[in-house]
Amino acid sequence: MSSINSNFLTNKISASTSGLTNAQNTLESAKDGLFDLSSITSGGDSFVSTTKSSESTGTAGGSSALGATSETDIDKQIEQYETQIAKLEQQIQEYETQIENLNTQLEAEKANLEAINQNLTTSQAELEELQAQYSAKEAEYAQINAAIEQATNEAEAEAAQKQQAAIFEAMANYNEEEDGDYNTYMQEALKGVMSDNSISTLLTGLSSQSKSLAAELGNLKMNISAKTAEVQNFQAQASTAQANITSLEGQISSV
Repeated sequence: MSSINSNFLTNKISASTSGLTNAQNTLESAKDGLFDLSSITSGGDSFVSTTKSSESTGTAGGSSALGATSETDIDKQIEQYETQIAKLEQQIQEYETQIENLNTQLEAEKANLEAINQNLTTSQAELEELQAQYSAKEAEYAQINAAIEQATNEAEAEAAQKQQAAIFEAMANYNEEEDGDYNTYMQEALKGVMSDNSISTLLTGLSSQSKSLAAELGNLKMNISAKTAEVQNFQAQASTAQANITSLEGQISSV
């Protein structure tokens, strides 16, 4: 775009310079014409000397009046050309100032867009990293919950099996005379059958990990949401800056 602006300004200046040159040439021609007219009316030619004295006097007077009139006209033309030249010079200065200001704004906006794009690239990379962390934690969380479910199912199955075996054993060993009341006997016989410290410890540890991962996932969600908003903000800024650049380029090309 800068080369287009340079060519455009060069054409403007060339056109104005051409106008100045034409005006100067016209001035020179006018001066030459004035000089020739003065030479012709200055006397000394044989044509003038062969006329009568009265006619020579009359002719000299007429030539003097004609010379004065022509000189006045040329002075007016000179004044007009000088006015035109001044206007052209002012117009050139205005073009140069306007394009210089627009180019300054354009360069500043391009630098602004570059900075925004750098921030956008950084934010997008950070967002992708957060999303990767979330995916990894989410997979780990799913594995922990699957382990909890499996351990729970295994514990329940093992407990049911132990309970059933204990019931059958207690029933087989019951002696009314020695053991007394059946229900009381069975409660005592089955006491502690359902408890399994190893599985209970495993489930406690898995549950703790699950809660910790759930908290991490919650924090990552908030960070991802904030980073997404930041990326969208930089994208909007970049769009605005690009629109400003397009507008400035249009203004420069239309000067």
